[in-house]
Amino acid sequence: MATFAPAWGMPGTAYSVRVDHDPKLAENPSMDTLRDLHRTLSAHTRDIVDAFNTATEREPWAKFAGEDRINSLRQVIEPFIALALVDSTEVALCRSALRAAAKHGEHRRNQGLPDETIFQDLYYFRKAVCSQLERDLPLELYTHAHARIDHLLALVASASLRGYYRGAYEARGDWPRVVDALEAMVEPCLKVGAGGKANPPTA
Repeated sequence: MATFAPAWGMPGTAYSVRVDHDPKLAENPSMDTLRDLHRTLSAHTRDIVDAFNTATEREPWAKFAGEDRINSLRQVIEPFIALALVDSTEVALCRSALRAAAKHGEHRRNQGLPDETIFQDLYYFRKAVCSQLERDLPLELYTHAHARIDHLLALVASASLRGYYRGAYEARGDWPRVVDALEAMVEPCLKVGAGGKANPPTA
């Protein structure tokens, strides 16, 4: 029995997930199994979107229609799931997820929401993805996926915040440097996609 304590709880929320699993299988899952699970989860993108929109039927999101509520996070789902479940070194996959995350932050700013909304978004995004994982994933692979998801969320959060402040960066003539920083995040994203661990760059 293993206890997994997610890092992405809402402020003031303490919780853990207890998982029965075979340690050897969790450390070395079959790639065929993971690819099958990736296909299953990708087929449930609409369910993940609906779960996010249902969870955010409250302020500050309630005034937005469903698509405006999740906005560009919708484009993060499939590359995010692929990187969490399938060993991948596809630069395009990482770049797609990071650019969509940055666009999400930009949308939130345009919607007049505070920057902390991004972290609340990612809490509900993680919850929606992980709820689908719990339904579709064998227990022995559950912690494997969770570990990657939390590393990827750090990168998604960093990209989203850069997008949120795009206007300020552009006003200072710094946006090209931010674009370079987003590109620099592709490498740690690839590292997670290849089964490693990475933190977003600080630059």
